[in-house]
Amino acid sequence: NVQTVAADKEGRVWIGPAEGSIIAYDNLNQTFVDYTARCGMKGHGIQNLLVDNMGHVWITTPTQITEFNPTNNAFWTYSSSDGLLVNTFIKDAVCKSHLSNKIYFGGNLGISSFIPSTRLMAPLGKINALITDVRVNNQSLLQDGSKEATFGFLNQNLLLKPGGDNLEIDFSALNY
Repeated sequence: NVQTVAADKEGRVWIGPAEGSIIAYDNLNQTFVDYTARCGMKGHGIQNLLVDNMGHVWITTPTQITEFNPTNNAFWTYSSSDGLLVNTFIKDAVCKSHLSNKIYFGGNLGISSFIPSTRLMAPLGKINALITDVRVNNQSLLQDGSKEATFGFLNQNLLLKPGGDNLEIDFSALNY
């Protein structure tokens, strides 16, 4: 049940079915790739696809617009909660201006315009995770110790003994 199709400069044909997935057909390799999870789609029916001059794929559903960079899988979703005046978008009410590079989306309360930005061009950074606790059978190794396991702080290894069959790892990955 294909609703919309768009092509990019890389030879991919982007397909948006009503069921809410995003599929790309790669003409060079003659393969289909499912990008649904990579671009943050959650089963909302796809209404429009458009590829901008930077290769970003713009996806509209009835209630949101998503800008997706297939090079690094970065995406940004816009909706009425972000300040868009339009809260329902209309199928086939989309166009790209070749003079101004703006993209226009029509909806129930008017037109929303976007200028593609380089915000999604940067490679996704590495986020360091810090282990805050390790528990075996609901007993903290870092605070209480455990009979079912030992944790070596110097060489950062974990040895589970028989009976240590429930492992929980708490971590923090703060990125400001």
